[in-house]
Amino acid sequence: MIKLIAIGFLTKYISGGVIEFKLDSPKKLKDIINIPSDIQNKIIILINNVAGNLDSIVDDDDTVALMPIIGGG
Repeated sequence: MIKLIAIGFLTKYISGGVIEFKLDSPKKLKDIINIPSDIQNKIIILINNVAGNLDSIVDDDDTVALMPIIGGG
């Protein structure tokens, strides 16, 4: 089962912040989750603890974390 984890404001795109489901075949991340284009450059995507992006291929048994970029000064 693939596991999607969202943090912060991204939880509105992943119901409850965490979902798991079965993938029948590898897919691009953007084909299984809809992130609006205006925030795509404001998030960090980790796939199995390695940097990824919405064009990354994910498969069953992967863990995907979506996090907002945090800035400050």
